[in-house]
Amino acid sequence: MARGKETPRQKMIGMMYLVLTALLALQIKDTVLEKFVLIDEGLKTSNITYEQANSASITGIQKAYQDLGAAEKDKPAVDAATQIRLETKEILAYIEQLKDSVGFYSGEKEEDGTYSRAKLKKYEEPTLYLVKKKNAEVLETKLNEYTASVLTKTNDVLSVTSGNVINNWETLALAGKDIPFYANNKKDKKIAKLDFSHLNFDHSPLASVLAQMTFFQNQILSREAEALNRLASSIGATNIKGFDQISATILPVSNIVTAGTDFQAEMFLTAASTAITPTMTSGGRPVTVDANGRGQIKFKVSARENEYNADGLARKTFKGQVVFDQGDEEITEDVSYDYYVAKPTIVVRSEAIETLLLDCANNLSIDVPSLGAAYQPSFKTTGGRSINGSQKGQLTVVPTSAEVTIGVTSAGNYIGDKVYSVEAPPRPSFQVKVDGKAYDAQKGINAAPRSFRLELIPDANFKRKYPDDARYLVTKGRVLRATGSNGKGSLTINAPTLDFNINQLRAGAKAGDRYVIEIDEIIRVNFEDKRIPMAYKKTVTISFN
Repeated sequence: MARGKETPRQKMIGMMYLVLTALLALQIKDTVLEKFVLIDEGLKTSNITYEQANSASITGIQKAYQDLGAAEKDKPAVDAATQIRLETKEILAYIEQLKDSVGFYSGEKEEDGTYSRAKLKKYEEPTLYLVKKKNAEVLETKLNEYTASVLTKTNDVLSVTSGNVINNWETLALAGKDIPFYANNKKDKKIAKLDFSHLNFDHSPLASVLAQMTFFQNQILSREAEALNRLASSIGATNIKGFDQISATILPVSNIVTAGTDFQAEMFLTAASTAITPTMTSGGRPVTVDANGRGQIKFKVSARENEYNADGLARKTFKGQVVFDQGDEEITEDVSYDYYVAKPTIVVRSEAIETLLLDCANNLSIDVPSLGAAYQPSFKTTGGRSINGSQKGQLTVVPTSAEVTIGVTSAGNYIGDKVYSVEAPPRPSFQVKVDGKAYDAQKGINAAPRSFRLELIPDANFKRKYPDDARYLVTKGRVLRATGSNGKGSLTINAPTLDFNINQLRAGAKAGDRYVIEIDEIIRVNFEDKRIPMAYKKTVTISFN
């Protein structure tokens, strides 16, 4: 059938279907299984809202029928709505029984009524029960029959009353070819050929199977809601006040929200109509209410580090109030909704991932991919200091202690900490150069030199990663001239240098003498030209022939 324009909620449902079916094809980790449980719980909450609203719609249709004089022309709409409600309850009950059966087949529940992690990971039992025993085929038939029945009953009425029939419904039991994401996948054509049973349930863990079935229940209730709304409109029941069941509720886009991003939801009366104009608040602040009587909720979420559980989720509760007139009485409905703040992943790109180097320019690029364009970082560094770079997320950290903690915040919302251990930079090696040539201890030199140069050679990896921090000078030591066991003079090193003038020690030098160079201390010059002393005990002997 041709597709009409989708509502935002229909788009959300369709996207969730793609997410669910895509995840079913993956190797599932424990944490992902638990996300299926959270999705399942979120869908159950949405289903309760649908149930309440759809029951209220039936009540409103029946009341409008009586208020409008029980006209014979309106009776088909009432009968169709009543029958649709019964058929919906029947298929919902069947799916619920099917969920219990496949769950029992995979193992009994725990004492608290939930399944253990081990049972949620099982896939052989659900595959056997649903695919090989063909129970999924029965479900497919029932879904198709339900869709056809509701569509026929609704359009039979609408074709006579408004002529505005429903013509954009697809089957609820989709196969691989029915989903563009799979049908258009040229790299993996096999999945597009999968039927309903294999696509949804073959080698699928119990956690995903249960979430998928709850999703089917959600779609059924969504179809019923659209049908009932159309039928109500056909007899003029859309502006009827005084529904028997009026309650406030919240319908979030997702009940798992990454820290630093927006919690988004709609808050509304489940029996709302254009004749009821509610006012809404949250935390004492007004909530914007749209033309359909739905409050638009949007606020940044955050959580403290100690609030996250082992799976990186922090449970939060949103609370609000809906005030509306019911006859001559003002009624206030309190509403609350539990959601989970997901700890965002902080991605750090640098040359040194595990450790930082003391008193060096450790250049980091810190990103939180889940925030996207909303990422507006700021950083708090303890155990050192930091310098912001020219680009978003760029940071130079200069450690001054054995551990550095970088606190990451985005737009004022705490994201998390990154903790690094700190190490001292590697020590340099050295070599002596006489007259510009490296001294060869095996050959010696032919005459007493007037000077020499002591080159401190940085560790190659350190110099590559930290070129501005790998500069050295000798600061303390001495040079001795000796003949046999007798000293013939000495020169004290007490100023930073690499070049040594030893002409004053040459007087009386002869073959067989030697220079003994003793180094006690060097300094490393970092990127800020700070001179950092380093103990460096080394001795080298220069012999001349």
